[in-house]
Amino acid sequence: MKSVNGGKEPTGRLPYGSAFKVAVMEPDEKTDTVDTALFFRFKNVCGATPYFIGPVPFFTHEVNAPIFIGD
Repeated sequence: MKSVNGGKEPTGRLPYGSAFKVAVMEPDEKTDTVDTALFFRFKNVCGATPYFIGPVPFFTHEVNAPIFIGD
């Protein structure tokens, strides 16, 4: 199903499994923060689409804050 969205998806990680992808959005140098967002996909018997449904706002991280990146 890679023909959906031209096979393109955001660069990110799957720290919580394959249900969704966490991607870093725009960093803000004025406030020293970075926003993350979730991207989802469809799965069925034919396969799975790229992670393109989103962005859904997730966490805002400050400078030197710990970020969970998975295994």
